[in-house]
Amino acid sequence: MSVPGKYQSGLTLISLLTALGLLAVMTGLAFPAWQQQVERHRLTAGVTAVYDALAQTRREAVMFNRPLIFAFQPENALQGWCFTTTVDAACDCRAAHCSLPSGTRRPVREPDFPRLRLKVLPRDGRIRFYPARGTTSAGSIELRVGDALARVIVSSLGRIRVCSPSLWMHPPCR
Repeated sequence: MSVPGKYQSGLTLISLLTALGLLAVMTGLAFPAWQQQVERHRLTAGVTAVYDALAQTRREAVMFNRPLIFAFQPENALQGWCFTTTVDAACDCRAAHCSLPSGTRRPVREPDFPRLRLKVLPRDGRIRFYPARGTTSAGSIELRVGDALARVIVSSLGRIRVCSPSLWMHPPCR
């Protein structure tokens, strides 16, 4: 029984439906931006892994005074891509651990980086690092997640740099 002059408190069905409708619209607008942010973070993680592996390969080639190879295997119908550092040009990082002067290192594989696509130049997927002044056979690695793109470029002098039109922390590619 209601008392005259007093109002009942609580939510009406219309106010609840209005709030749910606004929440649905806001979620629908925010989801694409959130998805792009996740793609950029995946790309950043991939760029960091490739850059670190290349820099470590260069350091070890100079430290052990021995040529080393950054070996990349492209994806095929059965398996995804992988890369590792090795002394053996015939190393397939999908099959086993490849030998290094400092022991073995676990290869980096596609399942570690979901939705990341890699493309390596030169076509044989090998970038060679020489101990003399840290020089290399030049090459580049293109990384892509959705529409986001980045490149890790290795010059013949051994300089490793990153460019990307998608990541604000790196200069755009020319």
